[in-house]
Amino acid sequence: MSEQLQPLRILQLAKAFQTSVDNSYILSYPALLSYFQTPSRIDWSGFVVGVHSVYGWMPRVLRLQDQNRDYIVRLINQVRSEGLELDKSELSALKLTINNSIVGTSKLLHFLNPFKYAIWDSRISNKIYNIKHHYQVNNIDTYIGYLIEMRELSQTDEATQVQSLVQQKIGYNITKTRAIELVLFTA
Repeated sequence: MSEQLQPLRILQLAKAFQTSVDNSYILSYPALLSYFQTPSRIDWSGFVVGVHSVYGWMPRVLRLQDQNRDYIVRLINQVRSEGLELDKSELSALKLTINNSIVGTSKLLHFLNPFKYAIWDSRISNKIYNIKHHYQVNNIDTYIGYLIEMRELSQTDEATQVQSLVQQKIGYNITKTRAIELVLFTA
């Protein structure tokens, strides 16, 4: 496991974690999560609305590629309702549809299934792996490695403590993975 993802280090970051009541990043999270957790199946229009919502968190303009609509809609619904863990080719297809961005893809996947998918971006990649270049951040293999480490870390006792500490500070429930990602993002 990466040195930056050691359970005791993450627990220390969680103890130091601070947020303000007017932090829109914190305030908007439950609303975005709620949108993706509705019981109805997501169709292409819902996918487009959802991806645009997720991109509201990002400094880039969204450019959708819609050649594989049916396949993409099937994948996102399987991630959400069946807990599908996407393989590299499925991640690649989704990434190509969403601005060719694994960052945007990770955010969409997180809101579809926050128990299986961690948010990935340049701040996280730099803090964990000292990655500074876009082509490294946008690498599917690196994201898959990060997911494996985050899933492993979320099984530790320290992750449960991190989750509890962060939930107390933000005032709502989140997954262990989200708690870990949030303390890394804000550290």
